[in-house]
Amino acid sequence: MRLDPRLGCRHGLTHEGVAERTGLPLDRVKTYASLFAGSDDLLTFLEQNEVPLEVAVEQVRYERATNEARARRLAERHKESPLTVQEIVALRKRETERKAGKDSKPPPPPHALRLVEKLEAAVRRDPASLTQLEELARRLGYHLVPIAAQA
Repeated sequence: MRLDPRLGCRHGLTHEGVAERTGLPLDRVKTYASLFAGSDDLLTFLEQNEVPLEVAVEQVRYERATNEARARRLAERHKESPLTVQEIVALRKRETERKAGKDSKPPPPPHALRLVEKLEAAVRRDPASLTQLEELARRLGYHLVPIAAQA
């Protein structure tokens, strides 16, 4: 049975109304409705390849978490060797974590912070050491930039 995505809109029905009108369980109606969030390309692929409902839902979630291009590649991969729900969930989580990791920078290791504190203390004790430090940094390809002064 195929559920028309316009059924609810055409008749002004909620998910519950569609379930009542079609005789389908409410959770199945909600599952079908979640499919309509997929791109036209993905929906066409799902229909033409008779993808199981649970796998189709995960492919739509994957597309929403990543982008249409990645979803198209996933669909091509699915054609070659059908993917399970668990495999798609794992791929979606990996992509989400990769995306989040790109946006956030890991904190510097504690020993690096101690080195910075020691350098700052040395410069405060002997301002002439700053010149030596700047020269060393320059030779290593770095440029020291003052960011704040402590009172």
